[in-house]
Amino acid sequence: MCMRNRDWERAMKFHMQILNSAQKQHNVNEVVYVSEVVSMMQCDQGNFSRAEQYLRVASEFLMMHLHADEEVLTKAVALSNAGPA
Repeated sequence: MCMRNRDWERAMKFHMQILNSAQKQHNVNEVVYVSEVVSMMQCDQGNFSRAEQYLRVASEFLMMHLHADEEVLTKAVALSNAGPA
């Protein structure tokens, strides 16, 4: 509703609360999605460097979690290939 009415201050406050909560919960999908929305709001206001920063942070968050997931998967595969102890 805030975004539709171009109430950027309230919209940013609301989305930043969601973004912070999602980061604390390691909710990758939510972090990426909300970062994209915040970035679009920043673009609408002409804040292109800020918009880019939000996308960069989302990208780094995603890569960090993909790397962690890859490590877990690699260990699981190694354990399954090792067979019974």
